[in-house]
Amino acid sequence: MVDSTIVPEEGLQVVQLKEGTPLGLETIGWVSSSRFSPTLNESIGLCWLPPELAAQPGATFTIRRNGALVEAVVHHGAFYDPSGERLRI
Repeated sequence: MVDSTIVPEEGLQVVQLKEGTPLGLETIGWVSSSRFSPTLNESIGLCWLPPELAAQPGATFTIRRNGALVEAVVHHGAFYDPSGERLRI
């Protein structure tokens, strides 16, 4: 999440702006799971996204939460210790 204090609930819609649709939004995916990571001190999660968006590390996307739009970022790989150094201690 761009705002690391927000932990989106499972099942929330991933949306994009689209004229001519209800609320001007089109659903393009959803949040499948998310939690707050005390190790990273931020929220992390998994989402279903269109392949062209999911393939872009660092790309932002929008989640509709409690009537507001919040931003999240595509991340590839491990969230913590991506090189596995802690496993070798």
